[in-house]
Amino acid sequence: MSENVPTLPDSLRDAVARDMAPVRPLPAPWIRVLWAVPIAAALLLTALLYFGLRSDVEAMGALLSWVPLVLEVAFGLAILTIALHEAVPGMRLPREAVYGVCLGALALHLAVNTAIWLRDPMGYEDFFAAWWMCFRYEFLLGVPFLAVVTWMAARALPVRPAVIGALAGAGGGFIADASWRMVCPVSVPSHFLTSHLGGIVVLGFAGYLVGVWLERRRDAQFS
Repeated sequence: MSENVPTLPDSLRDAVARDMAPVRPLPAPWIRVLWAVPIAAALLLTALLYFGLRSDVEAMGALLSWVPLVLEVAFGLAILTIALHEAVPGMRLPREAVYGVCLGALALHLAVNTAIWLRDPMGYEDFFAAWWMCFRYEFLLGVPFLAVVTWMAARALPVRPAVIGALAGAGGGFIADASWRMVCPVSVPSHFLTSHLGGIVVLGFAGYLVGVWLERRRDAQFS
């Protein structure tokens, strides 16, 4: 049996030996996602300084303004962490944990916006103008997180890049929504369900498309 085993050429053995070198261990996902914290802080401050706080922040109180902001940013970072877990084979989290975090972020988003609407149902003069402004800026605020996380994940040659892209987009969307809610004064459901939640959904779908593109590009390289 051993006589039929092919032997490797000495040139190939030498090439492999020369290429062998120690590699730096990959940091844990929660450590790598900390790179997104300065981005979140910078975007939040930029939005607040440029547009200013919504006029009813003091009336809302901390429980409807700053506390939900911190919690939703934390949920967004948790979703980004899950995306980085997904990027490394053997580190994927249980499906129940993934669904739990994503549904928790969605529940927080809906509960806070609904509570603000019930407290002060502020509408709009032009539905499309208000929708487009919030959708546009929320999408732009979420794109950097999508870009950074998909870039970090792509370096690990993930098995399911489309899932990672969707998680990265959704996580960035929740972070963007948390900051933009401190700017936008419109509270009626027809606005926050289509514009704010719509921005999160579109960011997740955009991330999914980016992941599909990366997967096809990878498959083309190795085919």
